[in-house]
Amino acid sequence: MKRAKKGTMEWGIESAVKRSEKRPDLIYHLGDWGKEPMVLIFGRSALEVVERVELLLG
Repeated sequence: MKRAKKGTMEWGIESAVKRSEKRPDLIYHLGDWGKEPMVLIFGRSALEVVERVELLLG
């Protein structure tokens, strides 16, 4: 089976983690031509992610 190369999303996450002193809680991308803006929020569980979103909205 042929393995696919990393896409831009995987590369972006890997780059953000490498540049950070600790594991990030979120990663965002402002978008570009042909790329949608997005926010990735990380947590150990779905509940933790929801709590982080609530914190951001509060």
